[in-house]
Amino acid sequence: MSLPYIVLSVVPAIISYYLTGNGKSIILFVCWINLVIAASDIINSFLIALKPRHTIFYRGHYKVK
Repeated sequence: MSLPYIVLSVVPAIISYYLTGNGKSIILFVCWINLVIAASDIINSFLIALKPRHTIFYRGHYKVK
């Protein structure tokens, strides 16, 4: 779960310290976008793990059997 967070957000943020000018600002912007996406993936995986018993995912929501 943390691999997208580390690879897409933390590593480019560290690399941005060695860049200057527009390259640095572009890399930091990409880091923020990737951070939001990775955080939403982590939250969604917890919500899927906490789904109620005897339910199935059906057309965008959980349906009780």
